[in-house]
Amino acid sequence: MPEPSKHKNLILICGREDLLRENKRDELLKLYKAYGSMNFNAFSGSSIDLLEIRRLIDTVPMFEDKRKILITDSGLFKRSGKAAAKNDDAADEEEDAAITETAAAEAADAWRGSIQEGDPRETFSDIPDSTVVIFCERSVDASSPMYKFLQKQGEVFRFDSSGEKRGADRKKNESDIRRWALEYLKREKRDIGGIELNRLLQITGYDMMNLSTELEKLVCYTMAKPAGYRITSADIDGITSRTLSDRVFSMIDLKLKGRTAEALKVLEELFAVKTPPMKVLYLLVRQYEQALCVRECLSAGMSDAAVLSRMELRDWQLKQIKEQIRGVGADELKARLENAAETEYRVKRGDLPDRLAVELMVIQ
Repeated sequence: MPEPSKHKNLILICGREDLLRENKRDELLKLYKAYGSMNFNAFSGSSIDLLEIRRLIDTVPMFEDKRKILITDSGLFKRSGKAAAKNDDAADEEEDAAITETAAAEAADAWRGSIQEGDPRETFSDIPDSTVVIFCERSVDASSPMYKFLQKQGEVFRFDSSGEKRGADRKKNESDIRRWALEYLKREKRDIGGIELNRLLQITGYDMMNLSTELEKLVCYTMAKPAGYRITSADIDGITSRTLSDRVFSMIDLKLKGRTAEALKVLEELFAVKTPPMKVLYLLVRQYEQALCVRECLSAGMSDAAVLSRMELRDWQLKQIKEQIRGVGADELKARLENAAETEYRVKRGDLPDRLAVELMVIQ
């Protein structure tokens, strides 16, 4: 772990890979000995007081080298931000050199006001060496003024999720996650085969936070087993929590096989856990589009390797979709997509309640 002095005093940790982002946050807070320190302050949410933060930034730490400030999910790194840039620092410096003591006090009040209402970058400019500010943001816009400011003035640790990556980067990321899962189980004296790992990832997705939770549950579930125990599909199905996408995939699979009653049961389970009907509709459309694309690729004579490359699927995903659309033609899949578009239109027009509309989609 690097020494605190090797880090800049403005740090942004961001990205939708929650586990890695939170691990980096905890690593830095431990590095700076923040927890339990009288010089540590934490702020969260979009209503943070920038004036108060600036006051703390300028306050000398007591009995320690650093004052530590953690700011979480502030929204400052989104394109809308709190204000637009002003770029008038040079003019301010000339004015400060000439004003009287009374005018200086008035200028200071005005400056504090500009921090609260104006460009948030002013809050974090010219930070003393005795203060470090750590931002932890799940969602950022790389084109926002604050993001560019942090890139120039500080350092950025970005942890994007697997789903946000494309091509070779996505494949490498997923390979790294698979290796991490294997190493996790190895540390816990457990083993898992390729088929079983595929099954686990099908259920959890490549979200490391979700995967970490399910791996921990599997280890606890098999605690009575001897060292080196190999995780089975029954273990996985018996303990892991299925993702929304996996449940929707199962629902479509049942529907295409003519098992409408079972598909409706899955849908009711989704509604029981407060899944928004329009989110279910969105996932239904996405899965049908994926199935149609695979059907058309196969009908065109494309090889599995070509389909995998074109659609950025994993081999086991393609195998599942091929099994799902066995005996299902492109015309049927197109009809279902047209029905979904009509359903969405009727919901937005107010002709149908969203829940009833999705139920009718599954029934028809």
